[in-house]
Amino acid sequence: MRAEAFQRWIDYGVLPPPDGDGKWPPEIWTRVDAAVALTPEARTLARRAFRLQLLGFEFPPAAARKASLNVLRRIRPPSGKMTQVRREYDAFARRARGITTGGHRSFRHPLAPERWSEPLRCARDSVFQRGFELAGRYARMAPDVALEAGVKQALDIPYEERFVLLLVDQLLRDPFVRNKMKLQPATNLP
Repeated sequence: MRAEAFQRWIDYGVLPPPDGDGKWPPEIWTRVDAAVALTPEARTLARRAFRLQLLGFEFPPAAARKASLNVLRRIRPPSGKMTQVRREYDAFARRARGITTGGHRSFRHPLAPERWSEPLRCARDSVFQRGFELAGRYARMAPDVALEAGVKQALDIPYEERFVLLLVDQLLRDPFVRNKMKLQPATNLP
């Protein structure tokens, strides 16, 4: 593999950066093997990085932002998937609060899909990292909880897309991000 290819693997978080001597430890081959094995189900490096994270490999923060932006721009249909993810998250949040019955609410995202990359770009590193960790937890658990709660699973959403949509939703709850985007304060998000 050429140096440019290795650099792309690093940029998207498939590989961590090498140490100061430009070398990786021998255990890096476990990660390389896992990344190669993921190729049929996750063709892009950004999607593979999310799948590696799901398998327990560390995801460097700068690479997480770049991979998130890459996955986000490839989600189709974005609004339908965001609506489903918000329904699942609502079921997850309601269950965590011990609420078993629900009122009617809109799950359509108030922000147009063309603007969903803005919170990923403008969030401070600490806010992005906190949102990234929360989105990762929710992306693993929310679909199962929602299924148990009877939420209809209309679309098959890959893990990395669910993760990124949850990340956008989480970041839009942050006052700094909303202010930077010139949005009104969040008042009634689930």
